[in-house]
Amino acid sequence: RAGEAGEGSDMRKLRIFFPPLLLLSFKLQAAPQHIDAPSLASSTRAASKLLLADALSDGMVLQSSPSSASLWGVVSAPPPSFQVFIDGHLHPHALLHLHEHDGRFGWRVRLDPHDPGGPHKIEVVAGEHRASLRDVLFGDVFLCSGQSNMQMTMVDMPPEEIRGSSWDFPGIRILTTDPFPSSTKSAPEYYKLPLLHAWRPVNADSVFGPSCGSTGWRSCHFSSVCLFFGIRFHNITGNPVGLIAAATAGTPIEYFMPREELERCNKSAVQGHHPMNVFHPHGFGPLQGDGVFFANAIAPLSYMSVKAFLWYQGESNANDPGGYRCLFAGLIHGWRRAFSTESVNIPFLAVSLAADVNFAGLLPEIREAQKTAQTIENVYLVPAYDLGDVESPLGPIHPRRKKEVGVRLAQVADAVFHQTAASSSPFEVGSITISVWNSSAIRSMKVFSGARYYSQWVLGEQPRDAVIWLVNVSTRSDDGRIFSLDAPSCWDCCGDSGVFQLFGKYADDLDSASQGYLSDFVFTTLAEGQGWFAAASSMPADWQTYEIRYAWEDYPQCIIYREVDKFPLNPFRFRIARAAKKENFDAESLSHFDSTSLHVVSWNSAIREPQSLHRISE
Repeated sequence: RAGEAGEGSDMRKLRIFFPPLLLLSFKLQAAPQHIDAPSLASSTRAASKLLLADALSDGMVLQSSPSSASLWGVVSAPPPSFQVFIDGHLHPHALLHLHEHDGRFGWRVRLDPHDPGGPHKIEVVAGEHRASLRDVLFGDVFLCSGQSNMQMTMVDMPPEEIRGSSWDFPGIRILTTDPFPSSTKSAPEYYKLPLLHAWRPVNADSVFGPSCGSTGWRSCHFSSVCLFFGIRFHNITGNPVGLIAAATAGTPIEYFMPREELERCNKSAVQGHHPMNVFHPHGFGPLQGDGVFFANAIAPLSYMSVKAFLWYQGESNANDPGGYRCLFAGLIHGWRRAFSTESVNIPFLAVSLAADVNFAGLLPEIREAQKTAQTIENVYLVPAYDLGDVESPLGPIHPRRKKEVGVRLAQVADAVFHQTAASSSPFEVGSITISVWNSSAIRSMKVFSGARYYSQWVLGEQPRDAVIWLVNVSTRSDDGRIFSLDAPSCWDCCGDSGVFQLFGKYADDLDSASQGYLSDFVFTTLAEGQGWFAAASSMPADWQTYEIRYAWEDYPQCIIYREVDKFPLNPFRFRIARAAKKENFDAESLSHFDSTSLHVVSWNSAIREPQSLHRISE
């Protein structure tokens, strides 16, 4: 840790597991780091009476303009004044607070905005006492958190992801919190932060070399998703980037939440939570207080100005998607309230869960719960359901394709912060139109478009008593061409299953206890255009549809992509709204169709009403 140089080796034992592997134990030696003012971790040996918080050390990155960065720590007695110098020049700042804390006085100063760049030397002067930070950059700071998919390190990546790449990025600095500190806190202490590594630059030695420890790459313990994101974002902007990893495998979302949000979701007394799909769940969690990782790792960082939050979690809450809706929204609101001093809704970029075959149909529900958070301002969901990895040594839920996840997050961040082309933003359905035709009507229809058109299917012979479902999904015209593609390692691929699925019942099964089931009707692609995609399926007239679904599976098999950046369309399901019955028409029962008449029924929905389709014509 910072400030422990010359005090001998501080050997600690760290326990980390990546389900479904067995629990691993190994030793880690922190790299020595020089800092004039000792961190709180070494305060018992410090002669200085002015201490910087553990999150502040040489080689760090502070948030640049237009935001204001903060410095904080403790001092033995109230000084007559606080001053901050950058490269020897007095820098404008404001003292936000000075209050007593455990016999010392906690302090926090907010700097006036500073342009990106560096390196700089920063000195804090409190009366007769000084503390300094060397090699400080101003740039963009991101906090990366969640469970195992965010915690997975470079050692878990396939060789092709790292071979032949340059890892010399002096403008990117990384900080890693300790997920298993020797003691836990029930309330935040804003000055003490358990660390695995103080701030260090990204280079081959710091990521892969001997300085990572004798046990190999895993002891570097920095998030691969966070690192790949930071590299891409740094390459886009050219500005310094600071990355903070605060992720822990096998943890439910409750562990990361402040008390008030846990209470709002009726989760304030959770302890010993046994998350799904984890062999060795942690035996401690929130208990009449803040979540343990919020208290240990998030709250102590909350004085730091950050550009955005990156979040990859949900596997350990997959058995309660209904509860996750409240918890995820509560986490976002709680973190923003903790970090923001300017009433700013800090952007929150989340990753929807990857594909797996071991979740008993729960993953679509938890992905939908994640998606509902997009109704909150400045919240963005990046899909990863198409990055399945059935051969991952850590299990399919832990795909090794983390570079693609990081790049997608960076593309969305670029669109959010720099108002770049809409094609870099999340790929969502804008509207969906379903037309149900009898076979005579479909044979008389002609479709003209600049995209591929499968006329043989449309004009071919369909059973005269069949009902034809035409589905047209629209996104945005500036999304460019969209197309379907088989998922990696698919076993029920596009040619076998099609893109869309219908959920419902046959007419003679209406009295059964079943709520419905997926049909085996195959949707054939008709056309792929600029911001739209059309497919059709033929089915018996006695089939009644309740929902139309896309990628509504634990392991989706057929994916719709945006061609310009191969961004997958976020999964959806739409319910067919029940219309009032007329004398001769039931909106959901099409068995009365006369095969000789031109009969069409259509439903439509816009993105603002994503749960149901409303009949627009007959």
